[in-house]
Amino acid sequence: MKTVKILMCALLAGAAFTSVNAQAAVVTSNAGFTVLEDFEGFDGLVEKGPIGIAGGVVFQSSVYSTLGAYAVDLVDNGTWGAGNKFAGIGDLSFVPSTFEGFDGSMTFTLGSAPAFGIGAKFSIYNDGAPTNITIEALGLGNSVLESHEFTVDLDNVDAINEGVFAGFNRATADVIGLRISGDGFVVDDLSVRPVPVPPAFALMLSGVLGLFGFAKRRNA
Repeated sequence: MKTVKILMCALLAGAAFTSVNAQAAVVTSNAGFTVLEDFEGFDGLVEKGPIGIAGGVVFQSSVYSTLGAYAVDLVDNGTWGAGNKFAGIGDLSFVPSTFEGFDGSMTFTLGSAPAFGIGAKFSIYNDGAPTNITIEALGLGNSVLESHEFTVDLDNVDAINEGVFAGFNRATADVIGLRISGDGFVVDDLSVRPVPVPPAFALMLSGVLGLFGFAKRRNA
């Protein structure tokens, strides 16, 4: 009986620890995420929105921005394009590169059920002094659930379609959108995480329950 009590305490403590750590986490890997929009279906569309895109997602921008852009020179962060379409802040239809005049925000609002996580692949214009990108996970009423500021500094003018994934994981499905703000940023592979249970906790739970069963048989 003592063993069973110890195991139950371990389970409860582990659950509490995992719950606290899973409430919100900035992630830099797209593992467990599903791509909703890769912008391949657009042909250099310059829009402020609101406009519906893939999966019922609604796009809106504070300035005219480009969906399905073909190419952009990000200087020290290389080039985006080369057969891969993406979205970029500002009108990229007549210029070969973004520049610091393209400062604004894009918002992608989910049209289906709220998600447990949201994120995308990013890069930004970098002429030796990269500026920051701010991403925000949005809840009901466009309330800001989480915010994260970062930069992309590849220092590689020959890079092609390289960038970083950034996003958020949450313990509850309360994310309804992603807002991106910055100066000369580009974005691709808008993604959500539909998984309701953090994998680490699921593994821990199955292991502890296995020990619990063993302890019961031993004490029988």
